[in-house]
Amino acid sequence: MLFKRTVKEKHIQAYFNDQIKAVKGAWHRKLSDRYQSNLPDNVVIYKGDTYWVELKAPGEEPRPGQIQVGKEIVAAGGFFLRYGAREYD
Repeated sequence: MLFKRTVKEKHIQAYFNDQIKAVKGAWHRKLSDRYQSNLPDNVVIYKGDTYWVELKAPGEEPRPGQIQVGKEIVAAGGFFLRYGAREYD
């Protein structure tokens, strides 16, 4: 019997953290602000560019408010990225 492996957002966060730590010169912070909803999960600064990164588990999509914040970030000259894992068996 085959079981579908469940990848949770915390696993994606751990993998993302490891990947960013391996990039020399990159600065990264995990964001959490209980007063401001819809902020991306992470901010990364690399070579003068700011990347706002929203992590999602397989099958999940950003909420409308997260998409709106992403559009505002892009309009202000930043980069908004969705980072996640693909579903697999």
